[in-house]
Amino acid sequence: MAAVNSDSAGCIMSVLECPVCMDTMRSPILLCQNGHNVCNVCKLNLTNCPTCRAQFTGTRNLALEKLSQEIRVPCANSERGCTEKLSIQDITKHKTSCPYRPHKCLLGLPNSCSWEGRRTDILLHAKEKHRGSVFQSRVNIFSIYKNWKKTLECEILCTLSEEIFLLRTKRDSKKRKYYEAVQYIGPAESASKYRYEHHLVSPEGHKEMTVNCAVRSDTESMERIIEIGECFTIDYDTAKAFVGREGRIGWTVNIRHEPSFGRHRSPEVYRQQFGLDSSPYVSTWESSFCSPQYYHTN
Repeated sequence: MAAVNSDSAGCIMSVLECPVCMDTMRSPILLCQNGHNVCNVCKLNLTNCPTCRAQFTGTRNLALEKLSQEIRVPCANSERGCTEKLSIQDITKHKTSCPYRPHKCLLGLPNSCSWEGRRTDILLHAKEKHRGSVFQSRVNIFSIYKNWKKTLECEILCTLSEEIFLLRTKRDSKKRKYYEAVQYIGPAESASKYRYEHHLVSPEGHKEMTVNCAVRSDTESMERIIEIGECFTIDYDTAKAFVGREGRIGWTVNIRHEPSFGRHRSPEVYRQQFGLDSSPYVSTWESSFCSPQYYHTN
């Protein structure tokens, strides 16, 4: 495959850009009577060329297709340090996993922080501007307490060893449900190596809920995570049973590397870490790892 520099790559990518969806065209690339290109996906919904309104001939642009298959272009993050040069087919996938891709700040109120930078600078920025939203720990369990009515919807940055996770919470007033998800900040492939356990206990200790979910990539939206069901979900009426007298609700989040998730602590150790003495909780802990997502309430 032929490799090109950044300037040439920009020109080639503009030539390969579909005039309708603005995405990079891949084989098959179709032509109109006047020689304008369009991607195959958009062509299915068109009767005339979007550029000149001429009809399509059904002819493919074989030269452009070959170029899209053979050329290797540098990553869009090359100026930030990425040295990868990839085919057109691989470049889109690489954008979401590139360790040099820019990250936007997700802490604070929506769109309240305009910071954007490298993954290695996220923690420094968070400590300077959002100190109250940063949890650092050498262990993998984070205890969180929030006011149920006022401050439950939040974004919290959690660090475990040298890895960074984002704890995201969301309310849906129409459906009367509350959601929580953990996302890994970094290469998308690394997110699949982790799982997390969400645990709720009522103030009196009579009710418990344990949920085991997969950690998702920070490239996914909260809406998408809710859609696929890889998050903690609880309706308002059920949640009230876990709210204390002062209107505060507390929970623990246990983030673990997937190969060892739930294997290195006995039920007795786990129970002591949460300060629980009731035997039903031990069976909850043992059962919660039997399926990808397990709910248990007493």
